[in-house]
Amino acid sequence: MDTYESVLLVKPEVYVFNIPPRYSNRGYRAADWNSTEPNWTRRMKLISKGNELSIKLEDENSRELFAKSPIDAYPGRAIELVTDSSRYFV
Repeated sequence: MDTYESVLLVKPEVYVFNIPPRYSNRGYRAADWNSTEPNWTRRMKLISKGNELSIKLEDENSRELFAKSPIDAYPGRAIELVTDSSRYFV
């Protein structure tokens, strides 16, 4: 049993947006939301614990956990590319 977390990647500043719901199967598009004005700025960590992989979003100052998402497969439900940009993920 592996109980240690390994930090694989830290991005000190990532942007979090409120995005509109997807109305069709065409995928998410960055052009559908205001990508110049993020709702929040957070720190992102990619964490490995045993055979599990997850993304954590933390407050950049207090390091308080904002959100955590397990990654089962890439691309997959946890991380989805937007169809019109290589810079944005959902």
